[in-house]
Amino acid sequence: MTERTREELFEEYSRLEEEETKLFLKVQTCEECVGGILGQLYRHGDKIDLLTVEDVLTLVHNKELEFRTELLHLQIHKMMVSFRHSKATGKNRPLEDRDEE
Repeated sequence: MTERTREELFEEYSRLEEEETKLFLKVQTCEECVGGILGQLYRHGDKIDLLTVEDVLTLVHNKELEFRTELLHLQIHKMMVSFRHSKATGKNRPLEDRDEE
């Protein structure tokens, strides 16, 4: 693996933070969808097909799990970038705790 500069590591970290924010929004959106569907079930439970609702909820839930897994892998990668940056700078603090760059 080629050594990357502090600037390259910081740029990658910043890009990963943006991706992390997008994934958090996707997870939150799935949670909102589940809540909305459950609310509709509460209001109209006798007028809608329960098995269909369960299928839709399962699909949304599974998509949320995919996003959460992707988020976990991204966070692992982000911490490794932060670790490499701290090694390159000789500072032992995560990048998100820094104001300097």
